[in-house]
Amino acid sequence: MAKKDLEYYSSLAIEMIANDDAQMKLYAEIDKHRKGEWETPAALKELPWIQERKFASTKPADALDSGTRTFATLMPKIAIAPLSEEPDEYGRVESLETAVEWHFKRLNMNGSKTVHWQILESAMRYCAVALQTEYLSHTLRKQEKDKRIKAILRQSKFQWTVHHPSNVHVRRSKNILEAVLLCTVKSAQDLIDEFGEDNKGINKMLDEHDLRDMDASTLLTTYFSFYDLTDWTNRTMWITPNSSGVTASKEPDNGIELMLMEHKMPFIPWVIVNNEDPILKNVINSGLLDNLNILRTINFS
Repeated sequence: MAKKDLEYYSSLAIEMIANDDAQMKLYAEIDKHRKGEWETPAALKELPWIQERKFASTKPADALDSGTRTFATLMPKIAIAPLSEEPDEYGRVESLETAVEWHFKRLNMNGSKTVHWQILESAMRYCAVALQTEYLSHTLRKQEKDKRIKAILRQSKFQWTVHHPSNVHVRRSKNILEAVLLCTVKSAQDLIDEFGEDNKGINKMLDEHDLRDMDASTLLTTYFSFYDLTDWTNRTMWITPNSSGVTASKEPDNGIELMLMEHKMPFIPWVIVNNEDPILKNVINSGLLDNLNILRTINFS
């Protein structure tokens, strides 16, 4: 089989994003109602007694947030199935469960919003969780003498990054992950911080987009669509220009390559669970939430 290059992975990314179009639209509708961003229809705005008035119900957000707050107070019980009936196997499994539980508690001691809270938040809102896992002692081993890295490793040996499910696209076959694509937006400064100025792709970005020697304000407000695709062989990262700091482009062309290398892991370091049945799915698809907001807007006005 021919060696896979950036052109192969960018074309694969386009197909993976296109396949999730309906799901991304549903997630966008959920976020619109959850954030109170529903807009009064144009026909109502034309009425002089309504104009820019609107009444966006808070019920969707209240329902989702109450579920998150209820379950976030309960830590999960770690259970690992033994591989045999031998007494030693049960002892081994118990030790593993204790270790995993301890590391999970350490994970939840960092950041403004705990990993546990973020997982439940995603599950309540979208009935889906997209979790990227990282073993920091391995990925940061070349920088372990740095004071900042030492502080990070003292807090936790693992990092679990919960992503919005609309930013993560999956290809499966026979119930197993074949590839995972992360699409998000990063500023030029974010990319420099993550990959360093020694990276060939970062140097190409600075030269092609006239960013070299620019001030921090310019670097922080110059955005790129960032793509991170992992299959069973390679991990590939690249960027394309993006005028918006909100959403990544749905057409990830070849762009500027930041990394394309064999990851040498016997697994894909992602946890993807998608039950495809969000709580708000039926009321959104039926138009009930839109009708409720229209009636409340008329009454309020």
